[in-house]
Amino acid sequence: MLRALIGAHRLVWTDDRSRAPKPKLVASLRLLALLVGFGVVSVAASATRAWAPGPGLLVTLIALVFYSGLWLLVTLRLPHRETDWTALIPGALVFGIGVEALQIVIAYFITPYAIAKQGTYGALGIAAAIVRHALTVSYAANTCRLSS
Repeated sequence: MLRALIGAHRLVWTDDRSRAPKPKLVASLRLLALLVGFGVVSVAASATRAWAPGPGLLVTLIALVFYSGLWLLVTLRLPHRETDWTALIPGALVFGIGVEALQIVIAYFITPYAIAKQGTYGALGIAAAIVRHALTVSYAANTCRLSS
């Protein structure tokens, strides 16, 4: 995964291949720790929403800040053509907003739809709902990529 992230950032930032860092064990473990951080933030946000449903919007905004901050830490270690770290902030914010948008779609649209289909069709209904929404999300992501 680290190799793919390095390659993608190298292409986006038009960085020389020779200057891109090689994926090493320590760097891979750092990336793994940051990815676990995304899971920790998600679990903490979900637990907070379940414990006190009132401050849901506040928890969402705080989680967005944490997601953006974690992604900023990831991208600081990837090739970015010796630009200042502040040039990476807009991409980190877009990443945080995207993660939160996906979680909102999953929580409010995909999960209720899958639960409704489970009552009608059982496990096959859940599988069909998940596949349908995965295709919808991937189509939307592909459309956004092509339009930019």
